[in-house]
Amino acid sequence: DKINNNQVNIYNDTISIFTNEAKQYIDTNELHLIGPVTMINGPDSLTCQNMIFWYEIDSLHAYGNVKFKFKDNKLETDSLIYVETNGFRGYSFESLNGSKFIDDQYQISAKEIKYNDITQNMKLLEDAKLKTDKQGASGNIMNLNFQDSLITDISIENNGYLFNNHYAIVNKFTPQLFQDEMQGNLIHVNFENQNLNKIK
Repeated sequence: DKINNNQVNIYNDTISIFTNEAKQYIDTNELHLIGPVTMINGPDSLTCQNMIFWYEIDSLHAYGNVKFKFKDNKLETDSLIYVETNGFRGYSFESLNGSKFIDDQYQISAKEIKYNDITQNMKLLEDAKLKTDKQGASGNIMNLNFQDSLITDISIENNGYLFNNHYAIVNKFTPQLFQDEMQGNLIHVNFENQNLNKIK
């Protein structure tokens, strides 16, 4: 059974949805939204071209120029599968076809990003890049493990590249910027309090 509407505004608890067309499938508790679509939940927002929203489990599949803002995080991608969790960030996700994830610590990009909020593991596939104020990494495949908002370790496979910027005192006590670099097909890095602790 389905219900069709044109030029739709939907309000449910704290969520507001604005779209051109909505189809509700009552048997499966889902909304098919044909847009453009804007979803607002308090200070958080998501815009896209189309979306399937499973409202009983607060999960969705958004596609077409997806822009997602949640707490201090921003995600831009072509396709986003989002599942609400009880983990640190409050959601797990999978993004496809060119993705950029930015929070207050990191800038992350890859063709595909998969994040599991329960294990706090993020996998970056194809053209993976990570950048902070002092460090950066790239490779074909990158595996990031988090402890809350901080990365604890990184594994980089295939065309791995890693850099670390730091200042050192040189001539006449003048600080100078230095950059340490490493390349390899398999690089593993451990962090302690955002500082490089061990590289293999």
